[in-house]
Amino acid sequence: MRGPKAPMGVTILAYLGFVVALAFGLLGVVALAVSGASQAIAPALPVPFLPAGPLLGAALLAFAALLAATGWGLLRKRPWAWVAALFLVAVSAAGDIARVARRDAGGVAGVLVVAILVWYLLRPEVRAWFSGP
Repeated sequence: MRGPKAPMGVTILAYLGFVVALAFGLLGVVALAVSGASQAIAPALPVPFLPAGPLLGAALLAFAALLAATGWGLLRKRPWAWVAALFLVAVSAAGDIARVARRDAGGVAGVLVVAILVWYLLRPEVRAWFSGP
């Protein structure tokens, strides 16, 4: 028999993490495939990101794995997943703050979303969910 269900917000964050992980995974595979195919077909092609393609693809795949693992951990009530979720929100916050600094209006919305996520993850009942038995 399973224990009590995760708070609805935790479940939503977990499944959102799976969706975003899928997107990053697909981007990583495409980056690897495009860089490999382009270098094989036209090695002299003057595309600036081609040399970084394999590195970019690997980084995107690693980030996808982190997102998927965090989603799994959130659903399984793993304390490390709560820490990982806060880390991922902090990474997002850094990007959003950089967008605000460049006067990109989308960054403001991102900062608001990040603030809501931090507020939610730090709520006592959410923290208690991950620290309980």
